[in-house]
Amino acid sequence: MFEFNDLQAMSLQLREAVNKANWDEAKNIPTNHSFKKLIAQNRRPAIAARLISRPIKLMRYSYDTDGNCIQHGVDTYDAHRIADMIIASAMNNGQLKYPLTGDWSKTYVKQLYLFISGNPVARFNVESIEKSNGLSDEELSKYIDPTPIKNSTYKSVALISNVETSDLPDDYLGNYSGLPIRNSALKGSRPLIYIL
Repeated sequence: MFEFNDLQAMSLQLREAVNKANWDEAKNIPTNHSFKKLIAQNRRPAIAARLISRPIKLMRYSYDTDGNCIQHGVDTYDAHRIADMIIASAMNNGQLKYPLTGDWSKTYVKQLYLFISGNPVARFNVESIEKSNGLSDEELSKYIDPTPIKNSTYKSVALISNVETSDLPDDYLGNYSGLPIRNSALKGSRPLIYIL
């Protein structure tokens, strides 16, 4: 549930946007960012992970029952295939380590969203974030298909759990601008965006 500390962790611009939304709601002006909406939508400080916009070819990997990494031929991956793989892996294991470009270890993050073409397809709780530039074979073997993870570069990993794929909010605020992310953050090139 949304907490006061969640708002305190965000930028001044975002806090002002929420305050304005509270006033708008009090005046019966529709808003998606008031305290009432944040609580109803179970929104917390989050990372929006924008998955690839076009298919890519990657060397495919898998693990056998003994934990040995097996290399297969090149295969094509699109955003939907990657999202489905992450969602199914999290459902099967309960918790999963997810790579993050950049160091997010000192950022107050409680959720992770996967976005495809500007739309959220999954939400996870973030249990913790730690600096890391590699996952062990044991951690990678928890993925149904570890290929996109094994082929990525990153500086931190989030321990994610409790995947949700339905009834996700359709509007979020970008931390730095305080604006709805469709108007600001989603137009940039960064794969990860700090949102509420």
